Order: sequence, then C-alpha cells, then structure tokens
Amino acid sequence: MKRFYLSASGPRRLLLGLGLMGLLPWQSGQAADPLDALRSLLAHGNTTQAWFVARQFRGEWEGDPQFDQLYAQAALASGQTGEALFALERAQQTTDSAEVHWLLAQTYLAMEQQDPAKNELYLVLNRHPSPGLAAEARKRLRELGIGGRQEGLQGYVEAFIGHDSNATQGPYQQPSLAVINASDLEESDGYFGLAAGGRYDHPLSDSQTLFADGRAENLSYFDRTDQDTFKLNLNLGSRWDYERQHWKVTLQSGHERLDGDNALTRVGVTGEWGFQSTAQLRLGTFVGVHDLNYELDDRDSVQWLGGVNLVFSGPTEQSATWFAGTYYGQDEADNDSEEAHNNTDRRFIGAQAGVVVPLLEQLDTVVSVNYLNSRYDGTNSIYNERREDDYSAFNIDLRWHFNKAWSWTGGYRLIRNDSNIEYYDYTRHLIQTGVRYDFR
Repeated sequence: MKRFYLSASGPRRLLLGLGLMGLLPWQSGQAADPLDALRSLLAHGNTTQAWFVARQFRGEWEGDPQFDQLYAQAALASGQTGEALFALERAQQTTDSAEVHWLLAQTYLAMEQQDPAKNELYLVLNRHPSPGLAAEARKRLRELGIGGRQEGLQGYVEAFIGHDSNATQGPYQQPSLAVINASDLEESDGYFGLAAGGRYDHPLSDSQTLFADGRAENLSYFDRTDQDTFKLNLNLGSRWDYERQHWKVTLQSGHERLDGDNALTRVGVTGEWGFQSTAQLRLGTFVGVHDLNYELDDRDSVQWLGGVNLVFSGPTEQSATWFAGTYYGQDEADNDSEEAHNNTDRRFIGAQAGVVVPLLEQLDTVVSVNYLNSRYDGTNSIYNERREDDYSAFNIDLRWHFNKAWSWTGGYRLIRNDSNIEYYDYTRHLIQTGVRYDFR
C-alpha cells in the first residue's frame, strides 16, 4: 500500500480550508491514506469533497485498483462520466471484479449508452457477485429491459400501404393435371393495413416476471376483397432469471379470419430456456405444442415443434446484432380419415438467420432469410406422389426514427414456395411503407 506524508501546505492546507480534518485520519507527521478518506466521504454522501480529494491524489495513486474505483465513484457522483470511464478502464487492467463491471454499467447508463451497460451488467452476474449486488444487477436489467423489454406497459399503432404481386398465393398458370378457378391463379393487388400491439411486464420478485403481449392486424385489399385478412395473437407467460440463465413458459393463442370467415384458431404452450454465454452471446432452446383448428375440419391438427437459436451482439449500440436458429416439428391430423392424413400429416424442418444493422443513428435495418422444408406423409390423389414444399423468404425491413414516438417503416419481402404439386407452387413479392407510433 502506498504511503506518504503531508506538511501543513499544499493539499492538506486546502483540505483544512474545506473543514475536512474531522473526516480524514491525518495529523502532521503521520501516514495518510486517501482510500479511507474517500470511502468515508462517499459513505456520508459528501461527493463534492470526495471528488476534490480524489483529484488531489490522482497523480500519486492512479493505477491502484482500489483508488481507481473510488476515484470513479467520486467522478460519477459529480457528473464527470469521462473521468469515471477512464479510471475504470484502467482498473479493469488489473482486476476483473464484479464491482468494477457494476461501476462501468452505472457509468454507461449515465452516458445514456444502454447496450454497453447491459453487457457490463451481464458481466457482473458472470463474476460471482455478492447476493446483494447480483439482485441489483438483475433489477437494473429488468429496468432496462432484458431482451429489449421494458418494465410496465408499452405499445404501438401503425398504418401501412403496400403492393402484393400474388395476393392469392396461387400458381402462375393452370396446373397440368388439374383445372382450378381462374380467380385462384396468381393475381397482384394493392392493400392497406392497420395494426396495434402491446406488452405488459410485471415483476413478482428479483427473479420472476409475468408478461402479457398481443398484436391485432387488419389487411384490406383494393380489388381482391376475398383475400382480406384479420389476425389476432395473444400471449401470457412467466419468466424466471437466475444469474446467466432464464426460463420462460408462454401460453399462446391466435385467431385468423379470411374474407370475414373463420380460417384458423390456434392455442398452445411453449417452454424456453436461455443462457447468456458471454456479454455478447446468448443461446436458447424451445419446445412447444399447439392445437390448430381450421375452417375445413380435415385440416385440424396438433403441431409439435422444438428448436435452438443464438443471438450475437456487438459491444456498442452501433454494432450489428446477428441472430440464427433452426427448428423441427410435425403436424398430426385430428381426423382419422385417409384424406385428412394425406392433406395434413407432415414433418418439417426450418432455419432462419439475419442481422440488425444500425446504419445511422435514426435508421434501423433488419435483413433476414427463412427456409422451411415440409414433407407430407400421404400421397396426393391427383399427382399420385407425396407432396414436398421448399419455402424460402428474403426480407428487408427499415425503420427511421423521427423521435422516440414516431417512426417511418418500410420493407420488401420475396417469398418462393417450390412444390412438386403445381397447385402449391408460387412466387410472391411484397413491398410496403407506413408510419408507426410507440407509447409507454
């Protein structure tokens, strides 16, 4: 430990002028330790005096990890975030403790840099902190929104307009072995849409949070009104966070209408486990089961699926975030008829990948690709072969933030369903633009 002696001049005289002698264990000719003085000043809330003392002894004590942490606390309390960050980066070179990362998180929050702050909070949990510090880190993560979520109620409304090159999702021309209605062939049309959604998070304890979210969307085509759709999705669940792991159970429901008639009702449950491997890498896996009820009874089925995914984010808010995942599942017909099994029973495997790129401070860009291979168990009665579809999609979504509430949205999607049964083979291009309002 560094020790030095003070005369009645210089820093000591200045401290005497501030009336700090009652707080500092200094007497002429005795060893002085500013660490104890800084701890005492900070503990008593004397941040102005602490910052003064810290600056006086910076030249002699900088590089000592304990002094650097106390210096950072004093600087942060005085609004000197740059000084705090510099001292903590220096302290991190000699000690990689949970306390240093906690102070770094507080510094980044004071600088309004949430992503680096979240990374530091995850590092706090990775460094075996005390129970009290771990609870504070988890609490702050919830306040910031783990996985992008915020505590309390948040929601949005949006309006958009677009063009669909294949509103019917039909083939380009008549199939060779069957004749279908001309209205079911490929036909383009414009559309107008309205959507609204929201989410509510309610913490029950340091580790458990209840949540509810939903989205409603109405799509109206200009000419092909028989393709007008309404979709409603509602979810209710609970999440548990322990150190670097989380568990989540979600009850899910959905309803779709086509041209005013019921098309699909879905209810199910999904379980998820996630692991924060590093500050930038998050891994996860999920399993789920859903009961699907279609307008046509011979398509009613039970769907099972499970998969794995990962998310990798850069160290700063301007870094790209990459995500990828794969899943496997199957549909089993409720109806035991041969026709139901032929049209419904299938095995499917899929994958998705993408990147979120903050090109500009106000502009978010998401580029993603999706692939799904479906193999049906039954033989198609017309083509006398088992149906197999290869579905792929390429998506670009843009969002320009005018301010915290209003934003412009735009996007393009290319969909290709390559099927050995001509009726299900189609290509689709969609382009869309709109406005969105977020509130909380």
